[in-house]
Amino acid sequence: MIASPTIPLSGTLSGIVDVSNAKTLGIWVPVITSGQLYLRGSFDQTSANFVPILTSAGMSAVSSRWYAEVGPGSLGVSFGQELPFPFIMLETSVNQAAVRSLAVFSKGA
Repeated sequence: MIASPTIPLSGTLSGIVDVSNAKTLGIWVPVITSGQLYLRGSFDQTSANFVPILTSAGMSAVSSRWYAEVGPGSLGVSFGQELPFPFIMLETSVNQAAVRSLAVFSKGA
């Protein structure tokens, strides 16, 4: 599946992406204003339910917010673990100076 979420002008959050059947996930990020890319996850499509996705590096007890250093620039991200959430939103740490169209690639079981 390929989805094309966008981040609006002066915004930081993309639209909702359904990844409910995804076993693998890739994210293509265009040139952005600057910042980091974060993932938010939810059990349903209610925007208020989306929370930051944390990761445990090396299964340590200390968790931190999952992110990728992006900008300014573009890149592809391979998310190396199965997501427990059926819906995600992409977030940048900096408001964008233009509309940004991203691509999310997922493959199911």
